[in-house]
Amino acid sequence: MYLLDRILPRDRMTSAVRDPLVVVLLKDRHFMVLAVAAAVLARLAYGAMGTPIAWPDTLFYMEAGQQLLAGQLVSSHLVMPLYPLFLATVGWDAAPAAQFLLSAATLPLVYLLAFEIFERRSIARWAAALMVVEPLSVFYANQRMSETLFIFLFCAALLALYRCRPLLSSVLLVASILVRPSLDLLAPALMALFCLREARGRRAFLLMGKRVALYGLVYVVLMSPWWWHNWQKYGRFVHLNLGDGIVLRMENNPVFAELGFWKQLDFVLNEFADETDPVARNRKRRDAALAFIREDPLRYAVLSLRRLGRFWSPVLDQESVDTAGGFVKRARAPFFIAECVIYLGVLGYAFQRQECKWRRIAPLLLVIGYFTAVHTAMNAVVRYRAPLMPLVVIIAAAGWQRATQHQRRPHEAAQRAGPSRASTSAEPCPHETDMQFPQAPAGKVDPFRSTRARRPPEHQG
Repeated sequence: MYLLDRILPRDRMTSAVRDPLVVVLLKDRHFMVLAVAAAVLARLAYGAMGTPIAWPDTLFYMEAGQQLLAGQLVSSHLVMPLYPLFLATVGWDAAPAAQFLLSAATLPLVYLLAFEIFERRSIARWAAALMVVEPLSVFYANQRMSETLFIFLFCAALLALYRCRPLLSSVLLVASILVRPSLDLLAPALMALFCLREARGRRAFLLMGKRVALYGLVYVVLMSPWWWHNWQKYGRFVHLNLGDGIVLRMENNPVFAELGFWKQLDFVLNEFADETDPVARNRKRRDAALAFIREDPLRYAVLSLRRLGRFWSPVLDQESVDTAGGFVKRARAPFFIAECVIYLGVLGYAFQRQECKWRRIAPLLLVIGYFTAVHTAMNAVVRYRAPLMPLVVIIAAAGWQRATQHQRRPHEAAQRAGPSRASTSAEPCPHETDMQFPQAPAGKVDPFRSTRARRPPEHQG
């Protein structure tokens, strides 16, 4: 710690910084350095258990990246351009090391997000500590897959949204879409939702229009090169890629309903092989999946419930374990334990008696609900839950912080709460007791936080 103090002198570094989140991060620099180092070691330790799995997607990514760097058209119809470019640029051998660093760099983002939402350093520390061992982040940091880059960009975009940085958040959201198109429909809604942090009533609607228009401009500018590539490739406008048909058809076909998850891959991939136009083939897959759903809505409802359970299960499904081999089998028990710890923290937060607990995490719940609904309706594997885990970890951190904090004596709690709160059973919001955040400008109300008076900054978590 002495060496860290010499390298990172607090007074000198914080005196010139006015952003409260940066100040908090610098004050907690000892913990953050240790957390990032622990995250790198955890990912290295898991990587030492075996070589990365040779996923078919990885080969598509590498081939697409090399083709893009060579100025050629991408042969795969299922990829977006940014992760293939990342993989081809850093190189096949260096990709795991680069993803270790990206995954570790996500920890400060999760820390700052947790502090921005709950305004307690203790909760932010819990969030960073849980992210060190969050199993999906550890696993995909060791795979040449798009999850790690997508999670980093998505967490950075959320932090920019919370900090009211519309241009930066727009750029980061579109960049995440260029990695994976999951947020394409949700991103404008997020831009509009976060306007409620700065204005109410008519001003909020005007601000929404401006922010969504700004996002649209950034979207068009950054997506245009990819649209031009698709126009040259297909001879028509293709918005993202041609993966929606195969994703929807993957679990909505008779072979899947009869034989199970992995048995239908050959059927889906070889279906409509006589159709030479990839756009028409994608449309036929989508139409066939919708016809399968309409044929028996009750069967579709049962399959959707199974997808929901698989999506949020703390236990890896047997098909995934068998396909991945011993590399995943050796980590099955730690995966289950770590996921249960996170889920118990979420339950702890749900049962807390606080006045503003749901309003505070409303944006997180919107993202979690959107991803859950999309994959419950289409195709659900554990991989698709990975981008949600930093958000789940933040909620779990609040639950574990509350469960493990030292209880104040009753008369101290009553004295802090004041006469108006002494008789209520609901506990105050965390930021009302150990606030370390600047007051909002006059006339601006943040609906994601409590409107009661905040405590002085000396009461810190």
